Amino acid sequence: MTLCRSCAFVRLTQGRHGQTYLLCRNEAIGAKYPPQPVTRCLGWAPAADTPPPSPAGPGPRHAG
Repeated sequence: MTLCRSCAFVRLTQGRHGQTYLLCRNEAIGAKYPPQPVTRCLGWAPAADTPPPSPAGPGPRHAG
């Protein structure tokens, strides 16, 4: 499971062949399409409908 799907900064984009990419729109993160799964991220912010993360919480893992 990746933190990206529950992040306020994520945008799902579709490729020409039907694949789905997770675009990170947080300017503080260098990787716009970070390798998945992301388990920790300094730029993670909960989306409006997201419950809080587990006690391990967000932290450095994400390229950038």
